[in-house]
Amino acid sequence: MKKKLVAFSYMVGSALTLGGLYYWHIKKQIPEDAPKTLPWRVARWWDKIKYYADYFGLDPILVASIIQVESGGDPNARNPNSTATGLMQVLYGTAREVGVNPDNLTDPDWNLYAGCKYLKKQLDKYGDIYKAVYSYYAGEYPSYKYPEAETYANKVLALYNKYSAVYV
Repeated sequence: MKKKLVAFSYMVGSALTLGGLYYWHIKKQIPEDAPKTLPWRVARWWDKIKYYADYFGLDPILVASIIQVESGGDPNARNPNSTATGLMQVLYGTAREVGVNPDNLTDPDWNLYAGCKYLKKQLDKYGDIYKAVYSYYAGEYPSYKYPEAETYANKVLALYNKYSAVYV
């Protein structure tokens, strides 16, 4: 009985130690000023998100919300049904349109540059966050080709409101 108890306590203690190390490793990747409600997979890109959002005059919370919906913070994410790639799931055609080589879209810097530049273009065109986010997904507003664009825009804006409410 004692051997089983010792083995069990060793396993539990090891798991807690490994879990603690994993948490420490993840926590040190997240910038101090990142909104606390952002998932860590997105929050770890906070410095880059802020840089490119500021460069294009965008709200970094909006960019983070798009990243959360598009890729969940995975810089290597690829859509199996299109050429959408990277954090902001930028299409190859969109990358070319904003002057980025599509081969560079898995690089977070290039992906954020292309995605933010395209989002800024949509905001300038429509002057409305909802329409800009909708057209970021569908390419235009309104789109009869992509009926799911409305659901996408609502999901992004719900996260935007959630993250904005606690970001100071």
